[in-house]
Amino acid sequence: MSFLLVLALFAIILLAVALVVYARWNYGFLEKLGIPVEPPTFMLGSCPDIYKKYPALEDIRRFKQYGSIFGVYEGRTPQILIADPELVKRIMVQDYEHFHSRAPIDLGHSISNEILDYLPGNDLAG
Repeated sequence: MSFLLVLALFAIILLAVALVVYARWNYGFLEKLGIPVEPPTFMLGSCPDIYKKYPALEDIRRFKQYGSIFGVYEGRTPQILIADPELVKRIMVQDYEHFHSRAPIDLGHSISNEILDYLPGNDLAG
């Protein structure tokens, strides 16, 4: 084998290993915090087939299985879901300044996009 072929194979293997490490890097973050987590699948996170199911029903199933606070991975992004009304009130009202940024979402209608839960950061102030 020529040196260039060996070098190319090494580069491909190194790239594949780097991709696997990158894809799995955040997995385990929520577990270290002591939060129960829906186990993630490689590259797809905890919800690989969420679009085949009704998301609200899946959340209810998870809350029954894991309790009022649990985590999921959307791809490689950790997310915490909370169903405790008192904790939600505290986060959304009392501690708002610490939790004001939300994932951008387009619900497809100008009125729906103004729902309080979906307004990003400073848009809430008006």
